[in-house]
Amino acid sequence: MKTVHVYFPSIMAVKKFVESISPFEGCFDLVDGKCIVDARSLMGIFAMDLSVPVELRIEKDFEETLKAIESFIV
Repeated sequence: MKTVHVYFPSIMAVKKFVESISPFEGCFDLVDGKCIVDARSLMGIFAMDLSVPVELRIEKDFEETLKAIESFIV
């Protein structure tokens, strides 16, 4: 498992992020304190505090996934 922090400066950034990771297999979780949501869920992401970076946990395909989401990584 790989962990990175991501930040979404706008609603469109969230949509683009979800579109970027959707083609990949595996589990992607966003973690903000005790809140854990599926990173492919727009509704789940919008339930989080997006004013600060959140932790993204990636199960597999690290290199390809990181390349696809590099603009969101902080």
